[in-house]
Amino acid sequence: MLTKPIPHYFRITLRELPCALLFSFFVCAGMRYRAHGTLFTGHPLTFLALWLLLALAIAAVIALLRIAYKRVFLGHAQGRELLSAAPGDGMPSAERFMRHEAETSGSAKCPAHPERSGCIHHRGRRFDTPLLCALMIFAAWLPYLLLRYPAAIDWDAYHQTAQGLGLEQMTSHWPPFVAFLLGRFAWFGITVFDSVNAGLFLFALAQTLLAVFVLTKSLLLIEALAGKGLSRFFLVLYMLSPLYAGFLTTVVKDALFSILVLWLFIEFVPILLPAATRDVNAAMAGGRMDSAERLVRHGAETTGSAECPAKSERSGTIVCPAKRLRTLAKLAALSFLVCITRNNGLFIVFTLWLGCAWRWLRAGRTSAAPGGRMAPSLHRALTITLAAVMALYMVYLRLWIPSLGIRPGSIKEALSIPFQQSARYMRDYPEDITEEEARLVDTVLDVNRIGELYNPLLSDEVKDTYRESARYLPGYLKAWLSMGLRHPLTYVDATLHNIYGFFDPFSKSRDFPDGVGRGALNTNPALQFTYPPALEKATDALQAFASFLESVPPFALFCNVPLTLWASFYLICECFRRRRARSLALPSAISLLILIASPTWYAGGIRYTLPLVLMLPVLLAALRRGTCGPEGL
Repeated sequence: MLTKPIPHYFRITLRELPCALLFSFFVCAGMRYRAHGTLFTGHPLTFLALWLLLALAIAAVIALLRIAYKRVFLGHAQGRELLSAAPGDGMPSAERFMRHEAETSGSAKCPAHPERSGCIHHRGRRFDTPLLCALMIFAAWLPYLLLRYPAAIDWDAYHQTAQGLGLEQMTSHWPPFVAFLLGRFAWFGITVFDSVNAGLFLFALAQTLLAVFVLTKSLLLIEALAGKGLSRFFLVLYMLSPLYAGFLTTVVKDALFSILVLWLFIEFVPILLPAATRDVNAAMAGGRMDSAERLVRHGAETTGSAECPAKSERSGTIVCPAKRLRTLAKLAALSFLVCITRNNGLFIVFTLWLGCAWRWLRAGRTSAAPGGRMAPSLHRALTITLAAVMALYMVYLRLWIPSLGIRPGSIKEALSIPFQQSARYMRDYPEDITEEEARLVDTVLDVNRIGELYNPLLSDEVKDTYRESARYLPGYLKAWLSMGLRHPLTYVDATLHNIYGFFDPFSKSRDFPDGVGRGALNTNPALQFTYPPALEKATDALQAFASFLESVPPFALFCNVPLTLWASFYLICECFRRRRARSLALPSAISLLILIASPTWYAGGIRYTLPLVLMLPVLLAALRRGTCGPEGL
């Protein structure tokens, strides 16, 4: 029986209805696209009825699951915390933060006894647990690394390696920094081992070790936020899921970028969490200064050692100038690396800058009040630091890169959606375009070919007709707008057909073995990777095993890219429903928008989703019971 009245259940259902409507729309749209190749065909009333019924059913199920979670799992967890907490100590989130800080700092023991200050003993654990997690992940990934020797390499990364070696003209179409890294590793392999294979393998090994390190940090933070159960679940997922083991050991530009995005997000989460200040105030009001100090050192200063000469400010926040400087330097370095490892990394750093600026402005208005939030000094320093990083990146992109003779990238990557819409219009309504519109379109694209080249799932062939004439873009956009006003549904259909595969859980994107196979292109005679024939059967067995894991729960759910994206979208909505947790959702939200604007969902679509997939566990842990608000999940 439900302990709350039925209207409460209906309110929860209505609250979940918008997300359910979006999800069910893409499910129904996927069915229509696979059957007819277009959304606006057949019986619209049938489509509408199926869409609404499916949305209501999904919203009702989610509401039941939320009520069951709060009634059963959350109730038991709160009961255990009340039984285990010291008298008068009501700060489970602070305890989790304190435990995370002590484990990452390497402190020998808890500075106070649990019966006196509420601290949690480590029971002899120091570096053994993080090291054990890292070794377990690396051991599980080792077959993917060794059996695909020298490495699985993506088409983009192959040409980036050639650019880094000077065999091809380097451009900003792919991040020059990644091309430089790949070229240096390949040069080292050729120089020291007389083998380009060795250099490629060393790059894959270095990327794998970095991924293991960052994922281990994420597990520590997940345990600090949500407990051991969730941390152990994601440890098993990290070890065995082909999505992690396959792609994070592959030489592909998205892997390195996604790892750095996760690392940056991990460092920002304790600063953005609104629960940190609330727990500090509660701890200090109850005289729990030891726990409060350790909490603030992690949440406000992201500490790295056990001792720090702390300085109290008016708001009660503990400040460590040396650690603050190191923290700002680390966040600045990570932010800059995110910007230079992928061309759209700047947008993620920009959203974090907005979040810090907003928190600074809000904290400045409330810190003087009794029980106010953290002093605005940290958020002010972060805002200035990230602004400096973005300014430095613009100097790097606009001045330093051109000075090295590196050609700028093409703007056509950002115009995938309008180019697809124009090609679809030319395919369906070639007789409806005026001579003036055709002339304006032809200044940018080949108006006579784009209709024939149109592929609803991939915009590359249409983009390849781009004439690299940015000065004619205003005229093209004028013609694009006038055509769209005549047939708006055509534009909508073309856009949805290009992106629906990311959001329809029944669409079959290219699976793991095909997506990250070991074969390289070897299109350049001067750059040839060779694979040992003796490993061929073992590699086939590994791919078969990965395909098997893709069909086994829970790996099947996390290998289903659309379901993972919907889980991220739902958590983003949860963050925006809670006013104090909105900053946490910004990196995932901007990554989702970037994904929608990507040129394709087919085949390599999984790698486009890596930032969202990697941030999902940490975002889920941050939204667990009581961390970002009284409702929990």
